[in-house]
Amino acid sequence: MHSPLSLAAIAPLPIVWRTVTGDASSRVPLCKSLQVERIATTIHEKLVDPLCKLSLQRRLLTHARASPPLSLLLPPETPTRMLGYSTAVGSYVTSSIPTMTEEVGVQSSPSLVFNVPAHVPQHRNPPKLCHKQTKCMLLAIHGACRPKLGSAAMHLIQRMYATIKKLSVCGLFQPGEPYWDSWHEPVHVSASFTQTLRTPVAMNSFTFGHLLIFFFFFFFILLLHPSSSQRYNALFNFGDSMSDTGNVQISTLPYGMTFFGNATGRCSDGRLVIDFIAQELGFPLLPPSQEEHDFRRGANFAVIAATTLGFDFFDERGLSKGLWVNASLRLQIDRFERLLPSVCGAARECKEFLGKSLFIVGEFGGNDYSTALFFARPIDEVSAFVPDVIDALKHGVERLIALGAADLVVPGVLPVGCFPLYLANYHTPNPEDYGPRTGCARRYNALSWLHNTLLRRALEQLRRKYPGVAIRYADYYSQVIDIAIDPVKYGFTGGALRTCCGGGDNIYNFDQKRRCNEKNYTVCTDVSTYVNWDGIHLTEAAHRVIANGWLHGPYVDPPLLSSSSS
Repeated sequence: MHSPLSLAAIAPLPIVWRTVTGDASSRVPLCKSLQVERIATTIHEKLVDPLCKLSLQRRLLTHARASPPLSLLLPPETPTRMLGYSTAVGSYVTSSIPTMTEEVGVQSSPSLVFNVPAHVPQHRNPPKLCHKQTKCMLLAIHGACRPKLGSAAMHLIQRMYATIKKLSVCGLFQPGEPYWDSWHEPVHVSASFTQTLRTPVAMNSFTFGHLLIFFFFFFFILLLHPSSSQRYNALFNFGDSMSDTGNVQISTLPYGMTFFGNATGRCSDGRLVIDFIAQELGFPLLPPSQEEHDFRRGANFAVIAATTLGFDFFDERGLSKGLWVNASLRLQIDRFERLLPSVCGAARECKEFLGKSLFIVGEFGGNDYSTALFFARPIDEVSAFVPDVIDALKHGVERLIALGAADLVVPGVLPVGCFPLYLANYHTPNPEDYGPRTGCARRYNALSWLHNTLLRRALEQLRRKYPGVAIRYADYYSQVIDIAIDPVKYGFTGGALRTCCGGGDNIYNFDQKRRCNEKNYTVCTDVSTYVNWDGIHLTEAAHRVIANGWLHGPYVDPPLLSSSSS
């Protein structure tokens, strides 16, 4: 017999995941194995935002009613980072999930049980959590994790409050229709609180008075600190394969396998840095500019293999046959200008609109250099391109400023000497050619370092020229080097220099003839433990780490979420 969750049931709750078809339950240590950000992101982005959108669109403002058991209806990709998702059989994998009870000091307590079916069911109208029940569940999660949250507690609580507030505003009461997305059939996940277990032995719990103090205090905190989504009108991105979200289609798995379940045009197993930034700032995933979309909240102009310099530069040097696409920074900004009337109207209105939008310009430069390197041009000759690349990038930033951009992030290039493609294709027997702590190829990293040094100087010149414009440098290079020095520190037990998807009889698991999605390639067992995805691009897990470094510091100064950047 199940009872609905009430305000009395807010003691910390162990959360249990189990497959419907199996008898054994696997328990997950919520505070240990799930980061605070994962908890907040999952609840906020995958439960609240989609359901809120559905509710407003269909006006599903029904009356609350007690309806045990409680249920959560989430897209299949939602618990990917928690459980692991098997695209081959369409089921969740619960292996290697350790016990949790000793982690939060619970010997026995009410349990929140998620029954995960092995196959997508046809049930189309399960009940949803009402906002009061969700409030209690979030408080329970906070209570269980509070001893381990530390300084991150404020961030989680703010996200919790925003979530609860949004649920209330949107009228998400039981019952309701399931949420459907464009990629997957819905998966029905039922959650019930049982009465058969005893109360916890020694637990911190909230009283009703604590609840009132808690919410009033953080209500004023939120008033003083507006949410990130209120900070910008729109988000616009320009770049290459590090941030292309579909302007050039990669149409087959395993690309996209981790988060989306299908290929979306991203050169990774899942989301990119720009995706995490968009989600954290309250934007939808940026639509590719070459498709038909409403771009008033932003657009992505990045194109796989895009260069900073134009076709003529490479053609004059006999390198134009090495270009995959003709999508230079200049052409991307040209397209942006053509779209502006549909985004913000006349020039005057656009200038004001763009002045309150965020622009990410890059990375740019990697493909300019690789085009020449893959034509066997000496690295000294390629290094001579760097000033031209920086000038073109500087000119592109100034074009955007002239259109009204007042907040720009300009990333440097990554340390390409840390990528398996370069390490395998340009391997030398001399140990002096490799960094003693990273194992990266020094001469190729020197090229990246030169680019970034000149770029930082150029950006400083622009700051002096445009004192009213915020121009921030995003340090891809230092962040990837830090990860390469100690990958385990960041959770990458698979290493930083070994390819996850591909194949090769070398320590880098890379061979040009066995690249990802080509003949005889393999995919690593646990993508989340790898930095490198396919030899030249990163995994979703690495993109998440990098995005956090941009959002919270120290690899963007000031960080995107700092009070000084608002």
